[in-house]
Amino acid sequence: MKSFNKQFGKKLTHIDQVIRTVFENYTIYIVAFDDLQFSGVKITAPRVGLCAPNITLVNSNVEVSNRGCKSSMGRGLGVATKGCGGSGGSHGGTGGYGGVEPKNHLRQNRCKAHFPRPYYYGREARFEGSGGARKGGGAGGGILWLSTTGTIVLNNSKLAADGENGRVDTKNETMLGSGGGAGGSIQFICKNLKGDG
Repeated sequence: MKSFNKQFGKKLTHIDQVIRTVFENYTIYIVAFDDLQFSGVKITAPRVGLCAPNITLVNSNVEVSNRGCKSSMGRGLGVATKGCGGSGGSHGGTGGYGGVEPKNHLRQNRCKAHFPRPYYYGREARFEGSGGARKGGGAGGGILWLSTTGTIVLNNSKLAADGENGRVDTKNETMLGSGGGAGGSIQFICKNLKGDG
């Protein structure tokens, strides 16, 4: 219960509170009272949590990429400044500024001055990445949480919470580029981390 409360920033005391919190915060949350072992599995969702005494992933993919905040949404949503491409979304770091094609230094400097600031520096993975600005802005990454009292083993497996690239509408010449989404959150709580990746 102690590590669960730390994960969610709560002070829960009963199992019914735990269950309600999981349903409110995760798309997929797998709890095992024995070791959790996945081989050749692919899990894709906006928010994924795995909790067991020991967790082993072999030849598996757990992806929350591009499943966080949508375009122009989130706490650090991208900034759309007139005459500039959309900025990238932010999360634990600054979102990239929106670019501009002409070599007009005043306009370039104005574009570089507008970008979203980071909004979370905490040690727990609690937030998705924010979406990039403008139509076609990329979605942020989701949340992936692996929690164990023992060992996490990763062999030939991929865990990802990437933000999505922004896109340019090539049919509309006035369309400046859109910003990419910010990366999401990946959190490991364990005594040991082993494997080849």
